[in-house]
Amino acid sequence: MVYLKYKGRIKKGKIIGFGEFNAKVMVPNERDRLKIKRVRINKLYFPKEIEGLIETDFKVGDEVAYLEEIVNEKEVYVDVKRFGTIVGLGRRAAVIEYNVNDVPKLFVVDYKRIGIKE
Repeated sequence: MVYLKYKGRIKKGKIIGFGEFNAKVMVPNERDRLKIKRVRINKLYFPKEIEGLIETDFKVGDEVAYLEEIVNEKEVYVDVKRFGTIVGLGRRAAVIEYNVNDVPKLFVVDYKRIGIKE
């Protein structure tokens, strides 16, 4: 299983084919019908560490603090510190799960914006 961005949302999919640069991933569409999509490996996030594919000091299950850029009420971009758990690792970023009113949400964050929760 992998995470990927599909039509602006983070979805869970299943790899059914793997090449040097791309993978074929089966992913549900908006109507929950399965669709096969060819995705660059750089855009996949794995829920398990894969040696040689992803080089980071973070691990799945790490509780982290990260900065999310939002627009405030004055329409100015500001960084807000948030907390969550890493559920997927990619080459340049991680998928972080956090809760809003006890509803789990997923967010992709670049490794440069993540730190271990203190």
